[in-house]
Amino acid sequence: APPAPAGGFATADAPTAGASTAEGAPAATTGAPPPEGRAPAGGPLRWVLLAAVPSSLVLGATTHLTTDVSPTPLLWVVPLAVYLLTFVDAFARRPRVPDLVADRALALLAIVTCVVLATESAPAAPVAFALHVALLAAAARALHGALAASRPPPARLTAFYLWVSLGGVLGGAFNALVAPLAFDVVAEYPLAILAACALRRPGAGGLPSAPTGWRGDLALGLGVLAFVVGVEAAARHAGLDGGGGPEASEVRLSLATIPAAVLLLRVSRAPRRLAVGLAGLLLAGALIPSPLGAPLLRARSFFGALRVTRSPDGRAHWLVHGGTVHGVQLTGEGERGTARAYYHPRGPLGPAIEAWRARGLPPRVGVVGLGSGAMAAYARPGDAWTFYEVDPLVLRIAGDARLFTYLRDCQAPVAHVLGDARLRLADAPDGAYTLLVLDAFGSDAVPVHLLTREAFALYRDKLAPGGLLALHVSNRYLRLEEVVAAQAQALGLAGRWCKDLDAHEAQGKLGSVWAALARDEADLGALATDRRWRPLPADVPAGARWTDARSSMLPLLRR
Repeated sequence: APPAPAGGFATADAPTAGASTAEGAPAATTGAPPPEGRAPAGGPLRWVLLAAVPSSLVLGATTHLTTDVSPTPLLWVVPLAVYLLTFVDAFARRPRVPDLVADRALALLAIVTCVVLATESAPAAPVAFALHVALLAAAARALHGALAASRPPPARLTAFYLWVSLGGVLGGAFNALVAPLAFDVVAEYPLAILAACALRRPGAGGLPSAPTGWRGDLALGLGVLAFVVGVEAAARHAGLDGGGGPEASEVRLSLATIPAAVLLLRVSRAPRRLAVGLAGLLLAGALIPSPLGAPLLRARSFFGALRVTRSPDGRAHWLVHGGTVHGVQLTGEGERGTARAYYHPRGPLGPAIEAWRARGLPPRVGVVGLGSGAMAAYARPGDAWTFYEVDPLVLRIAGDARLFTYLRDCQAPVAHVLGDARLRLADAPDGAYTLLVLDAFGSDAVPVHLLTREAFALYRDKLAPGGLLALHVSNRYLRLEEVVAAQAQALGLAGRWCKDLDAHEAQGKLGSVWAALARDEADLGALATDRRWRPLPADVPAGARWTDARSSMLPLLRR
């Protein structure tokens, strides 16, 4: 046999257990390509697909992980490393992971992940990370194993690796170029999961799989769709609504999806049937009414997919990114002019702005992050407000009076600065603002570069003497108040923080966590004596001292 090519890809014709030849005898699955004259178990189209789907999946999993979890620098290295290791193992002379294990794990993890996606569940950060990375590992190893098993004789290996390379390029191009234009939601990740399940080899569960017809597959998919929608509707009408909040909706969906998942597990040895069944499950999750109401707008930009919904009772509009609400406005007469969600006057932000106004400073306000424009409701005649926003889509949504009227009804002139807030703030003169509000989020994650020591030094420079810095640090996964405390200690700033979990959805008020910093204690004004505003944590982990050169979310994960 010819020597192995560079990179460890074996070409020796040494059989291993796990696959079947045309004669039905066991043969190599991940070892060498078949000898000259033997028909390969694949062709250019299949090679392209087997390479493209894992490439798309690694990008989709990375996007999903960094939408709601903090986009820590180099977090993408973990999915990429897993993807590359599955390639190495599949083409090794002696693979460490058997094909059977990878195929079974793919079926099981795909079912669990689709249940999580359909119910829009938000598991703890370590659980979510482990689930999606494990799915990526199983899917990539199973498809790369099938790719290795379908290699042609040595004379055609050059064309084979060319088709594999083309598949990898097409998978990445689909996520980066096609999906943002074709979908107004992040649909490429579930689509890649379905494609991975469909490309599994028949009988991957370890026993021969009876051939399935399209009619039976379609009947299963429609049956799963009808079952999940029907059970959820029955549970809702039976009173299992718990007040109709997101948690109750998740419980109802779980009652419907778990039996469907058990059924799909029983047919998991049939690749196409499993994929069609999972498609029905995901479609059911999309069709079931959201607890946030019917969508008024779905749109997508480079920075993510946004949607605006009308609440089921028609009293409110909601701005949602990923699984996180970014803004709320009540639409009733006399209710539109009050800030809602995390900016409600009875929440932490209201007292912070009152304390700032009570000090009689010039009313020059800078806000990092526009959202629905709710903070413009605090403007008064004579104020000067400047909003920094990186996403043009957010600016378009906030300025559309059919969706939100905060900017239209603002009592002071409002300036908009488009671009990365840290870069654009550097262009502002020192001491430009007496109140600077940091409220920049990507779904549930604050961009890390806005919470480093260098960023806080910039905020301090842009504050006028006696100015106040207010920071929205609500997060389901991370204790960001400790990051603020660490930066305050490093820069010698005085600070307080307030954790408000009192939510009143009927009033459009959501729980939130805010922090306030100033050059000295006196500049905090009334916040220094407000019992709701506590001193910042004094004992913070070393990992909370984020800088431009070093940051990690691991020491800050919530238990």
